[in-house]
Amino acid sequence: MPFPLHEAQEIIALEAGYTSWADLKTSADTAPPVGERPEQGESATLFSTPVLHVADVDISATFYRDQLGFRIDFLHGSPPFYGAASRDGARLHLKLVHESVFDVNAARREGLIMAYIDAPSVRELYSEYRATGVEIVQKLTKQAWGGTDFIVRDPDGNGIAFVG
Repeated sequence: MPFPLHEAQEIIALEAGYTSWADLKTSADTAPPVGERPEQGESATLFSTPVLHVADVDISATFYRDQLGFRIDFLHGSPPFYGAASRDGARLHLKLVHESVFDVNAARREGLIMAYIDAPSVRELYSEYRATGVEIVQKLTKQAWGGTDFIVRDPDGNGIAFVG
């Protein structure tokens, strides 16, 4: 069955959270290239993107947007089974899993960290997250190794450490 290109483009735009193909194109034209991070040195060529296992991609993406100030980069599928969220150069991917890979109680008990995010303004970020009511499982702490960090937990129990 023939499928017109313009219809496919509109569907892709809607799934990515845009009202039209033109809006998606405008956003793509002004966005930094994939993998480019702010203030990246010439010799820095590697970075990573943690993939978090979640029970509901839509709910998780909304949490990262509304509670942690991330932007939803894309949601794939209807309902979404994969997505991405980013903030200030940090990027997290969200993958639907029907059954947790980790024992959630053990993850909480053992304090498993699923992602470390560099946060040059870690103290300001900590204050911001306290104000939003995010579950902070480790308060802002000066570590013996010299860094300062705190850990939040997302709705699926994933520990996310913000490190300055």
